[in-house]
Amino acid sequence: MSQTPAEMTEKVLDAGIWHMSDGQLSYKPEGFNGSVQNSHQFAFTEAPVVLPQHALDQMCAIAAQVPTYYRMLQSLGENLPSTGTSSQYKGIDTARWAPPPVTMIDAMITADGEVKIAEVDVINPRGLGYLALYDQLHADAGAQHALRAVARTVREHDAELTVLQGSMQNFYGPYFALLQKALKQSGAICNVTLEPDITVGHDGALLVDGIAWAPSLLLDFPALRKRLKKAYGPLADTIVQAYNEGVLAMLYPPQPHLSSKLLLAHASEQGIFGDHLPKTLLCEDAETARKYLATGEYCIKAAVSSGMKGLWLPGSVDVTGVKFPLVAQGLVADQHVLELTHASGNHKDWQVGKFLARLSLFVSTDGMLLAADITGQPYTGAVRGVHGNPDCVLAPVSLAF
Repeated sequence: MSQTPAEMTEKVLDAGIWHMSDGQLSYKPEGFNGSVQNSHQFAFTEAPVVLPQHALDQMCAIAAQVPTYYRMLQSLGENLPSTGTSSQYKGIDTARWAPPPVTMIDAMITADGEVKIAEVDVINPRGLGYLALYDQLHADAGAQHALRAVARTVREHDAELTVLQGSMQNFYGPYFALLQKALKQSGAICNVTLEPDITVGHDGALLVDGIAWAPSLLLDFPALRKRLKKAYGPLADTIVQAYNEGVLAMLYPPQPHLSSKLLLAHASEQGIFGDHLPKTLLCEDAETARKYLATGEYCIKAAVSSGMKGLWLPGSVDVTGVKFPLVAQGLVADQHVLELTHASGNHKDWQVGKFLARLSLFVSTDGMLLAADITGQPYTGAVRGVHGNPDCVLAPVSLAF
């Protein structure tokens, strides 16, 4: 029997993470004194999205290439391209890393049902929290598979997992809280620490509520708030030192260059992912990027880019003010438009809308497709990039296990 939006909202509230405020689901971390809160319209779908078998087959084929992609990264070794990332990672041992338990690949579906890769995100664990939400709403089998893979890796480390929630990640707070609950249900101990709660003692040790904070296993090394004008303070320094000394491990590697778009150019050149990866080329300079953009056949991406920042589509503003290297990637202009039944703004009725979709694949280290989800942005008649705006619909993709 189909659930009503009100019933699904109650499921979210029953998780004890959000509360209702002015008709919206809102979240504020317990004990957090900052001004930033998380409010989410929770545009969820009536049921998991069902994609054609042709698309599912391609998703599995893409997942099967992930071990080959990691072998490429490892073979590049010290020749991995530099991306000029934040100074908080300065001094990190770039050779000391391992693939995460679940890798996220963002993709698009063309109008004729072909799946095309947009990026391979090696260092980003935030999608795991969305999987925990889908499990809460839909008891989604794919989400459960992926979360169990993470929990299994935590148990193999024989340590408690700590999620360090950076000050710039408040939006993801409720998803981290759901992830914490989901991992505990799979037998992995998980704790969430808020960056503002960490202080420095007289001896330089890191403290939380006056107790030494020295985790042995972090989920990842998130972007931190600058404590001084040009420095990230002892928190970043301590994490880097502990990681380099082998005292601290991380499930997701703390080397942002491993998710660089430059690596897609290497993968494209070597034929990894085949036709599922649009032709991707290194740009020597901004002028070269402009020439590719002018053809109307490519979009331009900065080596480090996310959330539509560092992305130029044909007809957009000129490629200027670029601090990072660039790549030109074949444009997926003719995208599939999904028709989804989703919750209306007041959470009382279902409504049908058309959406452009970003498809995210969650893949194991041995190349198995564990889960997938859709971020849908309302279709207005024009192709545009899709990212997590408040008007988006979030939904798991139904997979047969």
